[in-house]
Amino acid sequence: MKLNKNLQLCILIGTLICYSIYFMFFYLFPTHFSNSDVRFASLVVEAITFVSLIYSIYSKKVSSNPFWICITIAIGSFLLGKIVYTYQDSFFEIPIDRFTISDVFYMFFLFFCLIAFCYKILKECNKWEKAFFICDICIVLTSIFTLEWYLFNQPNLNIFALSLGDVFLSFLYPIADLLFLLLGV
Repeated sequence: MKLNKNLQLCILIGTLICYSIYFMFFYLFPTHFSNSDVRFASLVVEAITFVSLIYSIYSKKVSSNPFWICITIAIGSFLLGKIVYTYQDSFFEIPIDRFTISDVFYMFFLFFCLIAFCYKILKECNKWEKAFFICDICIVLTSIFTLEWYLFNQPNLNIFALSLGDVFLSFLYPIADLLFLLLGV
């Protein structure tokens, strides 16, 4: 029991040190980070999720099967991507347009989530559970596509001002939304 308390205390102190370093850079160099689009609350939530998953795996509260390990690595990659996204304009210069270092961590997040859910579907579900699980994933993908398209891409109402690729995407997104919604329902 004492080992679990020491481990929990070490994890808590490590998290507090990481956030102290974050705040130190944020408040010592406010001009560098004034255009930061990342909210601190989202970093806190992701860090708490990551730390609690690590603690659960080490304390054997959840089994150390590949699903939970992949989910933990995915959340850690997403957290690193958010931290790098916060500081990338000040420290990293990449000559590639529309590509940032944080995109690599976001791709790792998607990759490990895909591995975890494929493992869950293939190894731990019967036929009906697989069908319901795939339907749930389709509904979640529908909401993600819809939010990403309408909130982040902000489609243009004037179709003649768009390039051919943007017209194709504006045609493809609603079709993908409908297909995933029909598969999910």
